[in-house]
Amino acid sequence: MNPKFAEAYYDRGWAWHSLQEYDKALLIDVKQIGGYMERGRAKLMLGQKESACLDFKKALELGYIDTDGMVKQNCN
Repeated sequence: MNPKFAEAYYDRGWAWHSLQEYDKALLIDVKQIGGYMERGRAKLMLGQKESACLDFKKALELGYIDTDGMVKQNCN
């Protein structure tokens, strides 16, 4: 990452904050399928690909079919 590229730091900050919020939401309601999808996106932005794929697959398992593309694109 370019250390002078402010937008990258902004995106990482947003992803980190979002990740914490999705973690809290999923503690309250583990069947929040959209939460798994969005938490997976935040993890992907933070470079946590394996963990993101687990979230994408969980969302898909719970019936969030829009996650199928994320699984195909990012997960083995």
